[in-house]
Amino acid sequence: MISTICAIIINELMAANVGTVMSPAYNFDSWIELYNPTEQSINLAGMYLSGRPNALTYWQLPADIGSIPAKGYKVVWLGSNDILETQAPFHLDCDGGTIYLSDQNGQLVTSADYPEAMSRTSWARKTDGGDEWGWTATPTPGASNATSAFASERLAAPVVSVGSLQKAPR
Repeated sequence: MISTICAIIINELMAANVGTVMSPAYNFDSWIELYNPTEQSINLAGMYLSGRPNALTYWQLPADIGSIPAKGYKVVWLGSNDILETQAPFHLDCDGGTIYLSDQNGQLVTSADYPEAMSRTSWARKTDGGDEWGWTATPTPGASNATSAFASERLAAPVVSVGSLQKAPR
């Protein structure tokens, strides 16, 4: 969904960042990537981020969060608010959910639904700003998704054939 207020798109996100991309707070926090498909820079200061549909003004992005350049990207980190004020004080839900971005007046700009997370993969648009999403083990925070390789299927979980207390045959 793109608002007529401004055309920011949630382009990629990572809820289960397990040892993959380190945040500026030196943690493996969850993150979202915002994409600006327009020809003008968009200032994010004063906008709101939320994981709750009934609380679109949950966390206000601080004045020093910066802008998204024209045709550019901006990563917003979640989860280390006590360390850096530019990080949201909540994480993406690993069980799946929706993330919302609202303008300075609390009007919804964009939102993105995401499925249950898989460790070390991001949920990303297959083309920047496109409609089709997929899983990639090559996250591109702050850059185009054009270089990502997307999974075509999810393999079943491995089945253990030898009990944990038995010795494997030699």
